[in-house]
Amino acid sequence: MDRPLQLLAPAPDDAPRLRLRLARLVRHYARTGSPLAARAVVAHLAALLGSGALREPEARCACRRLLAHWRCLAAARPALPASR
Repeated sequence: MDRPLQLLAPAPDDAPRLRLRLARLVRHYARTGSPLAARAVVAHLAALLGSGALREPEARCACRRLLAHWRCLAAARPALPASR
C-alpha cells in the first residue's frame, strides 16, 4: 500500500504504533497546516477508538472529542498566505 493510503487507512490492531503516528501527524499539522495531515489524524483517532485499546470511559470520551475537533480541521479550507 502506498504511503498516503496507509496514513488515511491505518490498521487498528497496533495501538502503540497508532499513538506514535498520531503524535507525528499532529506535529506535522502544527508545522504545515496540511489538510492531508488533518485527515490522517482523523483516520488514526477513529482507528484508535475502534481498536479497543481505550478501555477507560474517560479516555474514549476524550478521543471522541479530539476526533470531532480534527474532523472540523480536516474539513476547513487551508488558510490563505498572509499578505505583506
